[in-house]
Amino acid sequence: AEKLRGNDATKEMKGQAQRMQNEKNKLRKHLANAFAEERRKADEQRLQFEEEKLRGNELRQILKRQMLKVHQLREEQRVRYERQRMWSEAGEQQQRKKRYERQRIQPAASEQQQ
Repeated sequence: AEKLRGNDATKEMKGQAQRMQNEKNKLRKHLANAFAEERRKADEQRLQFEEEKLRGNELRQILKRQMLKVHQLREEQRVRYERQRMWSEAGEQQQRKKRYERQRIQPAASEQQQ
């Protein structure tokens, strides 16, 4: 009878050890899943950050191109304005020259008539 009780106790201890081992394995699995989930979240955040960084770089490049276009257009407008001003000044100079010539000729002609 004592031998049977010893066997029962041994079986009970083995069963308890098995249950503890199962519990330990469950906890390990749960912990591994939790770490994997954290790692996945961190990877996802890093990927999102990289995408935002790239998007930011793209936007910066677009902005630089736009600013360059604006600068070029302003420069072209300034050059056109300068040319127009030079031509109008040249035209005014021609007009003054013609007026001067007419004024010089008219008094001479009026003196000849007198």
